[in-house]
Amino acid sequence: MIQIIKDSMIHFDRIKEIKKLPFSKLIGYLLLLSLLMAIPLAAQVNRVFLDIKQDSIEIANHLPNFHFNDGKLVLENSQKEGFIYQTDSIIFTFDPEGKRSVSDIASDRLGNVLSAGFSKDKFIVSFPSSELTHTMLGSNQLVIDYDNPMLAQLTGKKIRNEIKNSQFPIWMYLIVIVMVLYPSFVNLAITLFTVTLIANIYSHLLRYKNGFIDNLKIMIACASLPVILALLINTFIADFDSNLFITLGSFFIFTQAIKDEQKLV
Repeated sequence: MIQIIKDSMIHFDRIKEIKKLPFSKLIGYLLLLSLLMAIPLAAQVNRVFLDIKQDSIEIANHLPNFHFNDGKLVLENSQKEGFIYQTDSIIFTFDPEGKRSVSDIASDRLGNVLSAGFSKDKFIVSFPSSELTHTMLGSNQLVIDYDNPMLAQLTGKKIRNEIKNSQFPIWMYLIVIVMVLYPSFVNLAITLFTVTLIANIYSHLLRYKNGFIDNLKIMIACASLPVILALLINTFIADFDSNLFITLGSFFIFTQAIKDEQKLV
C-alpha cells in the first residue's frame, strides 16, 4: 500500500507496474481512498451535531420546570405558558395545554430544519424526509407517549442538564464513518470505472497493449493524488466539485503513467 501511494504521488512513470498486482489488493486500496473521501462527510455530521446541540441549549434555557404524571405533561408553575421557538436547525413547540395536534407540530418542519415539541401527552420529532429515516422509522416522524419508560422519569431540569452536558461519543464517529464509507466507495468506484472507459479508448487509440482491467488498476492508483488534493480543497471550499476534479486529475496522471508502455506493432 505504501509503495502504491509513493509511486502514485511522486513517480508517475512507475504507476504502470501496479497492473501486475492482484486486483483484490487494488480493491483494498480503493477502500482506503474511499475512507479519505468519507472524512469530510464525517466532519460535516460533527458540525451538524454541534449546531443542533447549541440550538438545543438555546431552546432548553426557555423550558420551564415540568414533569410527567399519568402520561401527561404537568407544569410545576401553572402560570407558565406554551411557546414556539425557532433556531437555524430546529422549530420547537412547548404546548402543555394541548392547543396543537401532532400533525400541527410535524408540519412546522421546513427544508432541512427539523421540528420537535412537547405536547400535552406526546413528544414529537419530525425529521427532513430521507431514505434513511423512512428505513429506520417507517416515516419521517417519531411520536412517543409520556408513559413510555424512555420519557417517564424526565423533567425540565433533567433535560436542560442532559443537553448542556451532551457530547458526541467516539464510537459514534466510527458509526458515521462506516455509514458514509459505503456511498463514498460506490461513488468513487463509479467515477473511476467511468473514466477508465475513456482511458481504455485513449489507450487503444495509441495502440498500447493494456487491457481494460490493466487500465482500471492503473486508474485506481492514479486517483491517489487527486483524491488527497480534493480532500484538502474541500476543507476550504465546501461546494467544490470533487468528482470532476478526480476525473480530470486521474485521467491526466493516467496519460503520464502509460507513456512508456509497449505498443502493438
